[in-house]
Amino acid sequence: MSMNVVNISFQNMENIEKYKVNCINEGINYYFFSIGEKGCIKMVAQFIKSPVVRIYQFKFGVIENTTGVIDEYIVPNNNDTNKILNTIVWILYNFTNRFPECLIRFSGSTKVRTRLFLMWLNRNWDFANKYFIIFGSKSNEKWVRCRYGIRYSALLIKKNVDSEN
Repeated sequence: MSMNVVNISFQNMENIEKYKVNCINEGINYYFFSIGEKGCIKMVAQFIKSPVVRIYQFKFGVIENTTGVIDEYIVPNNNDTNKILNTIVWILYNFTNRFPECLIRFSGSTKVRTRLFLMWLNRNWDFANKYFIIFGSKSNEKWVRCRYGIRYSALLIKKNVDSEN
């Protein structure tokens, strides 16, 4: 895999407030820096191939300084949650544009993180559905089309091919 770093921009996606994102490994790994009350914190997002063809697991967290490993349980408390969530959504958008045939399985490392993303989704329902087709699962990996206001334990996200590129 290539380790070239590419600076990526919004292309035609609406200009939501987000951090500058860097993409490495041909669009499989992304990183950005959360800047706020606790300083500058390196955040990383990865798309990990699952055993099921065309499905990637989304992994997100803070880079642990001593090991360089993603810690999905650290809460940065940098008072920039919405900007981080917007950045994650942009990363999902970028990945689905690069790999439109793939699905992304998304569930937070904790129920709180999953709920936080679902709250973002509900606040930005029209925006999210413009760019993505979203399925939800309450349990047992039984997937249904995601509906507004419903709590799910996991999401499957794919590119909405009717959206602008």
